Amino acid sequence: MNILKKIGPFFVGLILLSACSATNDTNDTSETTLPEETASISSETESSQEAPATFTATVTSLTEEEQEMQLYLENVEAIDDPDNITASFETEGVIFNLSGDESDELSELEQGMKVQVTLKGLPIMTMSIPPQVPGQYIEELKIIE
Repeated sequence: MNILKKIGPFFVGLILLSACSATNDTNDTSETTLPEETASISSETESSQEAPATFTATVTSLTEEEQEMQLYLENVEAIDDPDNITASFETEGVIFNLSGDESDELSELEQGMKVQVTLKGLPIMTMSIPPQVPGQYIEELKIIE
């Protein structure tokens, strides 16, 4: 009985080792198909980055600190949105983080104004609520009301 207690863990380890090496063989075949999938995903991303999104929204707040500004927009309504970006903005709005020259151009904005925003392609954004987008992705911002 003592011998089984000493040899038992050895056999369990041997079985686990053989099981692990068996799964490595199957991973090798999936790695050969991965570059093709990656290529198709990147080409889709490149094509969607060319399509700008345009939407209207209401300025909820402007927060300025030193050389940075946060522009918080709510009541987002899509005008032209081929990539469906504004779906992320519709419930909680969106915050644009602007710096230096970008914030100087928006000095006329006031809380409650309605604006039309056109984005440069498909912007990166945080997964926070509301999402935050770097101001460099604003191609055009026009005051409507």
